[in-house]
Amino acid sequence: MSNSKEHEDGIHDFKTVIVSKESKRMTRRGNGVGVATSAPPRTAKRGQSAPVRRTAETAPKAVRATACDGGAAGIDLAAPGSDRGRPEAAEIHRTESHRPPDPRCPACRRGDLEPRGGARRKTVWDCPQGSVPVRLTVEFRAWVCPMCGHTIDPKTAWIAPGCTWIEPGVPVTPGLARHLEEELRGGTVADLLRRTGVQHETVTTLIDRIGQDVQHAMAHGLLPPARVVGLDGKKLGNTHHLVAADLERRRLLWCAKGTEDTASVAAFIRSLPGWQDIEVFVCDFAPGFESGIRRAYRGLSQPRIVRCLLHAARGFLDAGHAERRRLARGRARGKLPPLNRIFTMRADRLKPAHRALLRRLRENMPSLFKAYCFKEAVYGLFTPGVTAAIAEARLIRLQRWMERDPEMERVFRKPMETVRKHHEQILSGFAEDCVATNNRTESINGQLDALDRATKGLARRAFARFRVRALLRCGALPPELLDIIRAARLAAYAADAADAETP
Repeated sequence: MSNSKEHEDGIHDFKTVIVSKESKRMTRRGNGVGVATSAPPRTAKRGQSAPVRRTAETAPKAVRATACDGGAAGIDLAAPGSDRGRPEAAEIHRTESHRPPDPRCPACRRGDLEPRGGARRKTVWDCPQGSVPVRLTVEFRAWVCPMCGHTIDPKTAWIAPGCTWIEPGVPVTPGLARHLEEELRGGTVADLLRRTGVQHETVTTLIDRIGQDVQHAMAHGLLPPARVVGLDGKKLGNTHHLVAADLERRRLLWCAKGTEDTASVAAFIRSLPGWQDIEVFVCDFAPGFESGIRRAYRGLSQPRIVRCLLHAARGFLDAGHAERRRLARGRARGKLPPLNRIFTMRADRLKPAHRALLRRLRENMPSLFKAYCFKEAVYGLFTPGVTAAIAEARLIRLQRWMERDPEMERVFRKPMETVRKHHEQILSGFAEDCVATNNRTESINGQLDALDRATKGLARRAFARFRVRALLRCGALPPELLDIIRAARLAAYAADAADAETP
C-alpha cells in the first residue's frame, strides 16, 4: 500500500509490508513467494514424489497478502498469534521516499528541482508496533535545478540537524534510539533485542556513542554541576571503584575505577563535572577521603567535609553485634536467644514477641540489653527535626553514660573514639544547607551491584559501557539532558561534514 505524508524535512512516499512468521520461515528455506533464485528446481529422489514448489496460487492466503497495510492480510498487530487463527507477524517492512519540502530551488527560487541519478537506499530499524519489529528503508535522490545548476546532495538528508530518519552512526531511527535509551534505564538487553529486532552490535554501538557524548559534554561543561556530593567506595568483582552521587538531586554523578587512597580520591574528584563548584562532600571515616579532598583543592577554596552519621551509627551497631557473638561463644548462661534480627530493628518497630525477648534479655544479659539501648540512643540522632545543638547535647550525654558505665566503655570504645575524633565534621551535617547521611550513595551502590549481576560482570569486561548503563539507570542522564547533548553533537557533526566537503 502506497501513500504520502509530509515531514519537517520533506515530503515522503511510503509503503508498508507486513511479513508473517510463516512466510519468513518459507523465505529462509528458499521456497517462499517472491524469492528470486537462479538454482534449478529440486528433482525427486528415487522412491520419492517430486516436491511441490509454492507459487502465488498455491501459497497460503496469509502469505499471498504480504504487501498490504495489515488489514487486508488479516494480521492483527495488536494481538499477534491470537486464537482466531491469524498468523503472528514477524516484522513490518516500510519503504519511504524522500523529496525536498519545497519544489523551488533554494538558490535562485526560479527553477523547479528535478531528480538526478538513481535512488540511494538506507535501511534502518524503527520503533516497534507493540511486540512486532519494524524495518524502515528510506530512498534518497539527488535533486538539481535546471536553471542555475544548484544540486542537493542526498547525503545531507541524514546529516542535517533535526533529521527524522536516521541516528548518525547507528542504523536506527532517532525515535528507536530514544526508545532504546529508555529501555536501557531499567530493562535487559536480551528483552530489548527480542522486541525491537536490532542486533546486539547496534545496542553496543549506541551505548558507546552515548559514552562519547558524555565525554564531550564533560569536556564542554554541558553536565550540570552538583553542590552536595556523596563519596563512597564500591567493589565490583575484584576491582575497586569510587562512586560520587548528587545528594540534592538524588542521582548518580560519576563513577570510576580507583581505591580509597589519597591519590585516587584526588584524581577522581578532579574528574567530576563542575568539581570546582562543589561546596560539601559527605563521606565515611576512611582516611583517604579527607586527605584526597584537601589535595584536590590545594590552592583553592576548601569545601566543607561532612562525616556520614549513618556510618557512625553502624559502628555502634557492629560493636553491639560483636558483644552478642562474644556471649554466644561463651554459652555461660544457657542458650542465647536469636538476637541477630532484633538487634538490628528499631525500638518503635518491635513486635510484642520482640519486646518480651528484650525483657528476658534485660534480666539475663544486662550488658547486651544496655548495648541495645545505647545503639538506639545513637540512632535517635536521625529523628526528624534534630538540629546541631540537639545532636551535640545527645552526644555529650552518651559520652557521660560511657564514663559512668565501664561495661559500655569496653563495648563501644572504638566507635566512640571515632565520633570524638570527627566530632565537628559530624555535627556540620545538621546544618540546613547540608545533608547528614550518605544514604543515597549507599542506595546507588546497591543499584550498581544489581546492574553488574544483570549484565554478568560487565563492569569487569567493559567498564566504560557499564558506566553508561549506570548513568542511564541511576538518573544521571535524563531525557532532556540527552536532547541537549545530542543537539550539540549533531551541530558539530554537520559542521565537520560541511568542512570535509569544502574544497
